[in-house]
Amino acid sequence: MDVNNSSLPKDHYLYGLPGCHPRSSFENQWVINPELTPPTNPVDERLLRAWQYAGGLPTSTCKEMDAIKASWPKHKQECFFFCTLLLSSWHPSPEQAAWLNFSFCTCRDEYSETPLAQLYQRLIALSSFDKIYMAYKSSELIALFDCKGLKHDQEQIHHLDDVLARSPYMHKSVWDLKQHVVLEDGCMIPSIAVNYGFDKCDG
Repeated sequence: MDVNNSSLPKDHYLYGLPGCHPRSSFENQWVINPELTPPTNPVDERLLRAWQYAGGLPTSTCKEMDAIKASWPKHKQECFFFCTLLLSSWHPSPEQAAWLNFSFCTCRDEYSETPLAQLYQRLIALSSFDKIYMAYKSSELIALFDCKGLKHDQEQIHHLDDVLARSPYMHKSVWDLKQHVVLEDGCMIPSIAVNYGFDKCDG
């Protein structure tokens, strides 16, 4: 999964554009005054923050970042995308693979996803990107939490280990079912249909 501007909320593109807010004539004076410096694109700022966390150069352009990320293994791209969200104070939504792979599917509702996001943010503050990536691809994120002194905290998240012990390679079909229900998606993957008998239903 690559990280590009299309994967981030569209409303962030409105920053600095005239006519997007009642106060835009005041806030965007750089548009009519060439002596003023335009504000930095916040989307680029967030990507660059994650890029530097992952060991990238602070002088890299978005094009250069995209070219390098395209050469990364799939799981490294997934981990970078996830870290980009966390470093921007966001967390995955059910539409994204990271919602399953990083165990947000185990949370009762969207509000209870916040403590899990905060737990990962603490892990990021204590670990390098490479350590998180290596733990993710080897299904050892629980061990990394414990190693960083977060054992008690991770144990408060019900079923966290149930997902992370297998992720990113496999997970129980019950989590696919939950994602299907949350999204109200009409497309049902085979594991749900077979395991829960939907393939035997008429219509």
